[in-house]
Amino acid sequence: MGLVSRLLESRYVTQSASPRDPVVASWWGGQASAAGVTVTAKTSRGVMAVWRAVNLLSGDLASMPFQLFRVKGNEKNVAEKHPLQKILKIPNRWQTPFEYREMMAAHLLLRGNAYSRIIRDGAATIRELIPLHPDRVFSFWAPSPANGAPMPAYRYQPFNGPAQILLAHEVHHWRGPTDDGLVGLNPIEVAREMVGTNIAMQEHGARLFSNGARPGGVLEYPGKVDPEMEGRIKETWGQTQGGLLNAHKVAVLEDGMKWHQVGLTAEDSQWIQSKKFGVEEVGRMFGVPPSKLFSMEKAAFNTLEQQALDYVRSGLRPHMCRIEQCSERDLLSEKERITHDFKHDATSLTRGDTKTQTEHFGKMRQWGVYSVNEIRRELGRNPIGPEGDVYLQPLNMIDAADSPAPDDQGGDDGAAALRAAAGRLVQKEVDAVRAAYEKSLGNPDGPELFRADVDKFYENYAPVFRAALGVDAEFTDEYIAGQKRELFDALEEEIKTGSPVFRAGLETWESLRAEHLALTAGERGF
Repeated sequence: MGLVSRLLESRYVTQSASPRDPVVASWWGGQASAAGVTVTAKTSRGVMAVWRAVNLLSGDLASMPFQLFRVKGNEKNVAEKHPLQKILKIPNRWQTPFEYREMMAAHLLLRGNAYSRIIRDGAATIRELIPLHPDRVFSFWAPSPANGAPMPAYRYQPFNGPAQILLAHEVHHWRGPTDDGLVGLNPIEVAREMVGTNIAMQEHGARLFSNGARPGGVLEYPGKVDPEMEGRIKETWGQTQGGLLNAHKVAVLEDGMKWHQVGLTAEDSQWIQSKKFGVEEVGRMFGVPPSKLFSMEKAAFNTLEQQALDYVRSGLRPHMCRIEQCSERDLLSEKERITHDFKHDATSLTRGDTKTQTEHFGKMRQWGVYSVNEIRRELGRNPIGPEGDVYLQPLNMIDAADSPAPDDQGGDDGAAALRAAAGRLVQKEVDAVRAAYEKSLGNPDGPELFRADVDKFYENYAPVFRAALGVDAEFTDEYIAGQKRELFDALEEEIKTGSPVFRAGLETWESLRAEHLALTAGERGF
């Protein structure tokens, strides 16, 4: 056996059961923590907070749309005809895309590295990605066949058969934070003491509850107890009083024996608080907020949405970027890396509730950022046809260079533009008034709240109104005063009579008010 082979053989370890002996545990890839328990990826999964964090992150990373795009100038479109599209849909013969990416992400989170073997055909086209268990992969530097420069290489030991040496172009490697640029740091080893403490707390709690959640105690015997008698008493007491099945049973003491209860220690009484703190520590380790680990003690409703956004930005985004760039490095040719990008789509994780989404898409549509078809694609619906690709442009925001001269604003085109602007303005009024009305419903101070919201809206609305229609301040003030008077009178009548006067008035506004506004503005010479 050559020197290199002996070195590789000496560095190779495999994962198996994790004995408690620290020396023996180190042979099998585990290390003992100061708490006296062996910490490995396998044992750490027994900590429920670790299990939840890994499941959450790996599930979110796997469920996000992951696409290959072709970049040309300022445009970026899905590379539909690229051979890798098949790999994104069918990574190998037995795994779905979700299963493959979830497993790879879990390997990365628990071991700092995730590996897949790249299977190519005779034309060097990628046909499959075969996942490799990271405990069976050893990374080392090897000289490049092209120029002798050091390149990553991998020694993989299958479950059956001899070890295999794989070169960099044969392995798809997701590498976590690293000290040497070759192997990602194992997060469980980095946080060994914290994870070990959590494992120890779980075992401590299990032992406590195995005794019916009762602390230990002392049996007092009036005479002398020899070793044989002591062993017999312990065995009998354990059989009759130990464990959950014997909890709260009556004990019969003979020969003057007495039972002395030993109270809970300070460590026992702080067990629950320590468990809660352990959840927060695991969250820090993985970049997951406590609310995502179902630790809701300090959560407030108004902070949950912000925590969810922080989770995407700080918890998921680094992994997303790592996976995207590792995919570009390993799966694309050097030429394709310039023209193609892998990207996750986290839109579904950052959306708000239905009301927030409606307001967002409405504003994006109004300002010409999104077309109808783009909004429908975001919502997972089919486009409506070419007419859905039209972008709106607010009348009062057109390029100054394109504004018609004063003498050219008359005629049919000018009247049509005035009607269109009036329609958009009235719709804005109706939406704002309806929102204020619905907000006031069921509130004891509803009428006052409604008046305050309407006054605030029209205060901000006035300059927009003047700019869109080209009217003066006198016309604007007269129009707004009439609108507010009509609204307040209708609301007062609805409250007194119980008839839906106010809601009927809004419907009339939507159908007739825009035309009336355009005619009035036109008659005044604007």
